[in-house]
Amino acid sequence: MTIGEHTHKAKRKTFRRWKEAGWKTRREAYAAFREIIRGVVDAGYVGRPLPEQYDEFLLWLLAGHPQETEKLGAGLRYFTVCVSNRRRKGYGRYGFAVVDNEGVERTFSVNTALNGMNNTKRSDLMNAFREEVRDQILVVRQAALGKCCPETGELLTESNCEIDHNGVAFEALVRNFVNNNCLYFEQISSVHNPLALGAHRHTLLDRQLASMWAEFHRHFARLEAVSVEGHRRRTYARRNNVLGSIVS
Repeated sequence: MTIGEHTHKAKRKTFRRWKEAGWKTRREAYAAFREIIRGVVDAGYVGRPLPEQYDEFLLWLLAGHPQETEKLGAGLRYFTVCVSNRRRKGYGRYGFAVVDNEGVERTFSVNTALNGMNNTKRSDLMNAFREEVRDQILVVRQAALGKCCPETGELLTESNCEIDHNGVAFEALVRNFVNNNCLYFEQISSVHNPLALGAHRHTLLDRQLASMWAEFHRHFARLEAVSVEGHRRRTYARRNNVLGSIVS
């Protein structure tokens, strides 16, 4: 692979980070964040805990940061808005910060998080968590083939059927599981497993933890088969619902 090819692929991955949330351009994504910042600053939340309605969206944002684990520290207590050290005018002076359960405040760059810079350990972990519940997902997928997508009405086939975590998103389920067991992500390890069915072939190293996670997922996950287009619509709708509740 040449340097040019590597750079091109990196740019494509960067673009997908905000595209997956429903924005067509980086400018559109930043405009949405400026609107959020303006709203919370005008509402007097600088240095104060943000309402919980912001948590889902900001956790999604932080998940793209290469130092997500370090920023969360001893676990999320709340998000807040802080004044940036950079010499900017107006609302550009403000940014987001995480306050952990020990009271430590850590700022994080929206630009870095939104660019979706690769965090290999976190990516491998999330793939491992998915692999541990793949059998549950396949059962729902297999049972849905030949039925109609509840979102678009399309006939579900092997080529277009995907599984949506309806209600609570997959990454939120993982965070809930980790928090409920008083763990931090850096305490959990994944291992490359050539026998794994998934494309990334990672599983959790701690097999007892893997069993606990599978049971947690079986109890709390709401799985629903949808088409590729239906899945895309739901993803965008959730993002818009969260944004709508924030800026309204």
